[in-house]
Amino acid sequence: MSEQPEDVVTVTAFDDEGGRYVRPDERIGRRVERVLGGAEPVPVRLATGRWRVELPGDNLALELSAGPASSAGVGPAVVADAAVLDTFDIPDPARDALAETGLAVLGERNADVEVTPPGATAVDALVVATDRRVGYYSDLLVTPAFLEARRLPTRVRAVAYRSDEPFTDEQRGELDDLLYEQGGEAPGSYQLFINEPDSGPSPFQVELLLSAVAVAFSVLVVAASLALAAAESREERDVLTVAGAPPGTLARTAGAKAGLLSVLGGVMAIPIGFLPVVVVSLAIEDGFPLRPPWATVVLLVAAVPIAAALIARLASSTAQHLRPVRVSTATFE
Repeated sequence: MSEQPEDVVTVTAFDDEGGRYVRPDERIGRRVERVLGGAEPVPVRLATGRWRVELPGDNLALELSAGPASSAGVGPAVVADAAVLDTFDIPDPARDALAETGLAVLGERNADVEVTPPGATAVDALVVATDRRVGYYSDLLVTPAFLEARRLPTRVRAVAYRSDEPFTDEQRGELDDLLYEQGGEAPGSYQLFINEPDSGPSPFQVELLLSAVAVAFSVLVVAASLALAAAESREERDVLTVAGAPPGTLARTAGAKAGLLSVLGGVMAIPIGFLPVVVVSLAIEDGFPLRPPWATVVLLVAAVPIAAALIARLASSTAQHLRPVRVSTATFE
């Protein structure tokens, strides 16, 4: 995945017709500069035309921007001038490759490739293993000198801004708002590329995990209630059988009792089981939106009792055939 430094934002513009890269409007750039406190703009030039990268032999596992292939077009290439290399923290091995051949491909692992510029012959180049990229553009870098020697044209198609400090949450919010507010301010459509820092599990993942724990606790309460009910039902079945109750009545009684106990167990378990969710949500600095888990509530107070009632009724019917009636241990006066 393409990654750029966390203190860099890249502004990219597209035209309204063909979705092609165009030079970003300066008005958008000035707004980004204000949000970042006067960060200096770094133009990102792309070499026009379609370039081709040839992967030698059967080396099909090499990941390039165009995907794994024995012959992949990856243009346009990114012009790797000094400002771009410094802004995007391109590592020394890639800079060494650029100094040697004028070309470098940023990839998953080191490899030898052949690069064919538009209308020119193939040139040997290196793939340099790194997770750094120039924004979200082509992984192919080319030096200005290489382009000048072959008289290949370039165009500014993006502008990068690097802050002195990592972006604050407020700055990220203002940059997001800029995309929605620029509608009538500048022609074309815009994208802002910002590498989000690794902030650990998302709120949704944490909430899902806590909900799973809560559901597991609630189900344990229901299961314990059903186990106690089953132990009592065996004794009651023997008494009702001796009293002459038909088998269907015994099965329906067992099912109704299991369903009722499941409902009561679920209602009692829900507030206890979901208490950790509330506590953790309030303890986390940014906080989670506390949404009622309606689906889980319906599962515990409706779906589980219905399933328990059906299972208990079936089990009672089966037990009447498999387990003989025993003399009740109840005491009669």
